[in-house]
Amino acid sequence: MSRWSLSRKLILSTNSLVAIALVTVGLVISSQMTKKFKETMTDQLSILAEVNAAVAGPLVWNLDTTTLKNMVDMVAGKGAIDGVVFLNEKGELVLKDGAKFEDFKDKPFIEKEMKNEEKVIGKMRLYYNESIIASARKDALVLTILFVILGQFLVTGGVFWLARSLNKSI
Repeated sequence: MSRWSLSRKLILSTNSLVAIALVTVGLVISSQMTKKFKETMTDQLSILAEVNAAVAGPLVWNLDTTTLKNMVDMVAGKGAIDGVVFLNEKGELVLKDGAKFEDFKDKPFIEKEMKNEEKVIGKMRLYYNESIIASARKDALVLTILFVILGQFLVTGGVFWLARSLNKSI
């Protein structure tokens, strides 16, 4: 390394430090974005589950399976929602969408109580997938990589210009 010019030494050392800093900052930002996105998605799904449980309570109580099925068809399979399952107060299956109940076993869900005139008559589970979160994580990672590459080009150019100026004055 003693044969290297001052500009090469400066470029190598600053690029190494900046790369480490940019990768660290990028990973922290990516992690925070993913966490915030997951919280927001869960909050929105929780509100949707609350509304659906409030609407579904009287439908389950009155055994209005046609309207209940229409409501399930409007919600299930859209975006992040994989399925909706209705359970009675004993935890027994009342109605589900077209998928097998066992297919949802390992999926995350939001569970809300269904009531009819303040009496709890069962629970509604809104099963969701986290593929949207994985997609957001991938997008954040791509942006982080682009940010690091752009940062490296800018730092390399700046250090090269600085080293060249220093070499002229020496």
